[in-house]
Amino acid sequence: MIDLEKVEKLREKTGVSYEDAKEALEHSGGSLLDAIIYLEKQGKVNTPPGGGFYSDADNSGSTQDDDHHNHQNESFEDTVRQCCEYLSDLLDKCIDEVKRAFR
Repeated sequence: MIDLEKVEKLREKTGVSYEDAKEALEHSGGSLLDAIIYLEKQGKVNTPPGGGFYSDADNSGSTQDDDHHNHQNESFEDTVRQCCEYLSDLLDKCIDEVKRAFR
């Protein structure tokens, strides 16, 4: 059973009707976050600025959210690659300095 307090809180955060809030909470097992995601998937609330990302195990095709997530992964991979290159260069310089010190 879903309590009125959670329904009110979900309504405050999303602006949906009591009925939609109650349905979303029941569908999500009482989890506010899952209820918000459910409402986003239903098109009853706007996604947050910057998109947001969620995963759906039943999702079999590429969606805009998947594309957004893939872009984030590529950006993260690029950042990690750049960090590794920087650290590799730094390590090479340190090794060169140690070699010079012991000549």
